[in-house]
Amino acid sequence: MSLQQPGTSQDSTSPSFISASNLRIRDIDKVHYELRRSKPVDQPTAELVEYLEHNLGGRDQFFFIDDSRSMRNDNKTISEGFRALACIAQRLDPDQVELAFASRPQKIYKASRMKKLEKLVKNCEYRGEGDMMEDRIGKLIDNTIIPRLPYRKFGVNFNILARKPVSVYVFTDGNWGDASSGSACGVERPVKRLIEELQRRRLGRTQVSLHFVRFGDKENGKKNLELLDECGRPDM
Repeated sequence: MSLQQPGTSQDSTSPSFISASNLRIRDIDKVHYELRRSKPVDQPTAELVEYLEHNLGGRDQFFFIDDSRSMRNDNKTISEGFRALACIAQRLDPDQVELAFASRPQKIYKASRMKKLEKLVKNCEYRGEGDMMEDRIGKLIDNTIIPRLPYRKFGVNFNILARKPVSVYVFTDGNWGDASSGSACGVERPVKRLIEELQRRRLGRTQVSLHFVRFGDKENGKKNLELLDECGRPDM
């Protein structure tokens, strides 16, 4: 799923085992505006809502914010993007939307009302180190995402912690280190572990969807996300 902020050079990518679409933050923001005011929506907006509900509805919704220092200059844009997308996520997952920050990936915030989560994102101080992203997203995948995957034998799920399929939105600038090495600064490793675990448990490719939303205009960050996009292609 590709999400872009209008008026900037941002783009995003997602591992290839996730189905792709071309949605922009401004489109999400328009839906957010119409839904909050309970106004009749025009045809394109109605079609977008239908698309989101059909493809992402009935799933857990999880936000993971890269709070490294290089993201600080984009804090206003990040807050606006989160507010818009969280409104849709709340509609898709009326139970509780979840949020974690890269500096504390095992601290999970949950809310059914988005004001609490919006405040956390708005007040984020962005003091982390971008070159720690492999470790941070690895902890999210290893300690939160994988333990929630169903584990079935003879059609019966034996994992009492299993949850619904999940959509994870990773807000990042991709500025994790030098992209010239031909790898995504190690971030591809936990993503590959997730792919392998999905295969081992014979789960569908949409059981977990990772949506990387890139902020900023650093060429290095863009390259890292392009490399990450490639990491799942031979496997899925």
